[in-house]
Amino acid sequence: MASVAVTHPGLCAACVHARQIVSGRGSTFIRCGRSDEDPRYPRYPRLPILRCRGFLARPAGESPTAELSDTAPADAAARDPQGDR
Repeated sequence: MASVAVTHPGLCAACVHARQIVSGRGSTFIRCGRSDEDPRYPRYPRLPILRCRGFLARPAGESPTAELSDTAPADAAARDPQGDR
């Protein structure tokens, strides 16, 4: 069995705008909700994010990036997660 490297998402793990997306093939992506309103933020950013002007911390006790783990857009795996914030 091959080992899989896991990248910590950085700030996205604690950001209110981040959503975890799991594709039909089992790949995991972090989707930035800021991208819906501001084109400067990539929909699927290259991780880890260490600095972000749009970062907004989740309230204490909320689960980081777990709300949408069982849903995925059909083309999530085909998107290019290039770009920094």
